Amino acid sequence: MKRALQIVGALSLVAWTGLGLFAWDRARSGVHLTVTEGESGSSEELALLGDRLDTVSEDLRSLVGSLEGNFGLLVEELERSSATPGRDAAALDERLQRHEAQVSAALEHLEALVVASRIESPSPLAGAIPAASPDEALSLSEPEVAVSAPARSTSAAADEPAAEIEPAPEPEAAPEAAPPAKRSFLAFSLPSTEFEFSGEQRFEVLASLSRVGFDAKSTLHDFSGASDQVSGWLTVDLADPEASIDGSIRVASRTLDTGLEGRDEAMWEHLDTAHHDTIEFVPTGFESATVDVAAQRVEGVVLGRMTIRGVTRDVRVPIKVGVDSGRRLELEGETALSLPDYEIPVPNQLGVISVEEEVKVWLRLRLRARKQGAAR
Repeated sequence: MKRALQIVGALSLVAWTGLGLFAWDRARSGVHLTVTEGESGSSEELALLGDRLDTVSEDLRSLVGSLEGNFGLLVEELERSSATPGRDAAALDERLQRHEAQVSAALEHLEALVVASRIESPSPLAGAIPAASPDEALSLSEPEVAVSAPARSTSAAADEPAAEIEPAPEPEAAPEAAPPAKRSFLAFSLPSTEFEFSGEQRFEVLASLSRVGFDAKSTLHDFSGASDQVSGWLTVDLADPEASIDGSIRVASRTLDTGLEGRDEAMWEHLDTAHHDTIEFVPTGFESATVDVAAQRVEGVVLGRMTIRGVTRDVRVPIKVGVDSGRRLELEGETALSLPDYEIPVPNQLGVISVEEEVKVWLRLRLRARKQGAAR
């Protein structure tokens, strides 16, 4: 009855926990944020909030899965513990029988020695205790007990003290089975707390929190273009980035926005977005690394290959990497590129308004560590 009540209690706890998490998720799905023009707050803050909600949801899904498994372990442990007393009693009874056999063997050995001493040498108490006949002596010993007494003289037997009786050696106990490995109850980890600075990990770009762009100079005025339609991933050991690095950072070229419709149309035409809709950077190495494991920061130069307008060139991008309060990776970097190197026509209007051939390309990425093989 006690075991049944324990199991019922554990299952009830599972049910209430699942019900609470389900109610929380339903409440979350019914929450909508509306931001009207003129209100305080930025799109980045909303993106951070959205990422935080996604992280909490992922943690809850992981927690529910862990609780289901751990309560299953609890039920198994209760069933195992309920069966343990019977096994312990059986083991105790076996040990008692073993000790009883050892005591019986010792008593038989003692009795055989006494009988043998009566046959070989009369003691001072011979008059009080009648000597046993050979037939009686043989009847007192078991056939399995072999007694060997060394020949002694009558006078030596009277003077020597009684021989010490050595107990029969205990039979070797059968080796006990190794106890089952202990499994901790309610031990679980959450995805958002699994971030570790050391060790190779895969980091995925959080598109809503990442931007790439460029800064250009012209004879009229300087301008910039940017896109928040960024995707990609990196695989690297932050504590030893020079060991290996792999990945791909991509942006849809037609999503680059300079803030002027006519200028955007001209830029897209120069980038030939109709035939080359993606700008991609593929890292191939890391050098000049400065790593601070305690502060979780890395600085250095990423080597890679940049592809723009279908043309690929080797580039070097100085970067800085850190970890924010949400355990996201923050990566910032910039480098200079020459437009003619990528066969991009340099904008020029009647020789009066022209853009410099060299532009500064920059990236501001936030990435989240993901388990290898996890759903993408």
